[in-house]
Order: sequence, then structure tokens, then C-alpha cells
Amino acid sequence: MKSGVLISLLILSMFSIPCANAAQNDNSSKVTGKYAKKAHEAFEDKDFLRAGVYYEKAYRANKNKVYLENSIIAYLRYSFDSLNEKKYEEAIKYCVKVLSLQPNNRDAKEILADIYYSRGTDLYYSGKEGKARKDLEKSLQYSILTEQKQRAKKLLSKISDKRLRSGYSKSYIKKTSGHNSMPEILELMELKIYGETFEKSSMYERIGKLERDVFGRTYKNNGLIVRMKRLKSKVLPELISRGSTINLKSKDFSTFNTGCF
Repeated sequence: MKSGVLISLLILSMFSIPCANAAQNDNSSKVTGKYAKKAHEAFEDKDFLRAGVYYEKAYRANKNKVYLENSIIAYLRYSFDSLNEKKYEEAIKYCVKVLSLQPNNRDAKEILADIYYSRGTDLYYSGKEGKARKDLEKSLQYSILTEQKQRAKKLLSKISDKRLRSGYSKSYIKKTSGHNSMPEILELMELKIYGETFEKSSMYERIGKLERDVFGRTYKNNGLIVRMKRLKSKVLPELISRGSTINLKSKDFSTFNTGCF
């Protein structure tokens, strides 16, 4: 959470806590007075969760918006402290509580962005990229500040790059021993360049796309094996050095009927 927001919370907390009698529209309401008194005492003791609960009770008994604002401030302070102690679930719970009371509260959203980013970072460096990704996407969802959005996107891109490299490496290890079929070589080239494969497209379309992106043109007048060898020498020179060859089987032509370049 940024210092500017924390300061704003501190200022609000200083000026938003009235004495019980002044905040009450009905001085005869003993229930409201009791809740307000307990809330004030808890806030002064920095027991922000207890203060938030009692301010909320006072608000529901009296409907004075001052109590609602004080409840929100107390819950936010509790969430902020919980974040600093890495009690992420508690921090999330009471930010969500604030949003249930005041759906457009920017401070709650900013703290949530920080919570999910902090937990996501911890998960990332613990090697739990899948869970980290979910938290970082949540952080991006709640981000208010530009810097919050930028840092979440930056770490998400690292996770994506790592997954793409991992996907290519696994496919490479699996498919680079001995002879490789044309579909296997095609998949390796697509993984290396795009980070994904395009099995739904015909081989003609896939080869043409690779040629355009690698050479800036297509070689539609050449045979398929020649075109594949040309691409392989450019995109996967490491396979050539390993002595791997393309093994073209009849079944490889099964998708060669949807057009050409």
C-alpha cells in the first residue's frame, strides 16, 4: 500500500471519530452509545478489527454515516496491518468487507492489489507459478495506481515466458532423438517462434506462416520437404548439428488438403 493512501487513512481516523453523544441523532439510544464507546476505546488501543466491528454495529443501530466511515477506516487499518504481517487471508477478508459496505472504495481496492501482488510474489519465488499467476491477475484486477498495474504485468510476463521456455524445452527433449516426422519438426519450430502450435490449421498454412515470419516471403513453388529443410536450417540449426532428419510418412499428408500458398 502506498504511503499517500496510508496518510489519508491516518488523517481520516483523526478527524472522523466523534464523541458518542455528538454522533448520535438520538441521545436516548443506549445501544448505540454502548457500541460507539466500545469502538472508540478499541480504536485508541489500536485494536482496529474490534473497533471496526463495533462502529459497524453502531451504524446499523443508528444509521449515522459517521459510524460507517469510522468502521471502514478501522477495517482498512486492520487489513493494512495484516498485509504487513503477511496474514493475507485476513487482509483480503476485511478489504472485501469494506467493499461490501462501500463498493467503490478506492483504498480497499488499492490494498487488495498490494495483497495479491505480495502473495503472488511469494508464490512465484517459491516455484508455485500457477498459484502466483492467479494472484497476480487478481492484483491487476484491483490495481488503482499505474505502478501497481505495471509491476503485476511485469511479473505475469515473466511467468508466461518461463512457461513458454519450459514447453519448448520439454517438446525439444522429447522430439529430438533420431528421426523426426514433419509434424513434430513443425511443432518444434512453432513452439520456438510463437510459444504455441497451430494444429487446427493445415500444414500448408502453418509452413506458409513460418516462411513469411522467418523469411518475409513464401516458397510455394518448392516441394514441401525442401521448404521444411529450409525452415529447419534457419529455425532449428541445433537439430542439423545433432544429425536429426525429417522422416516424412504418408500419414503426414493427411492435412495437406485445405489449400496452398
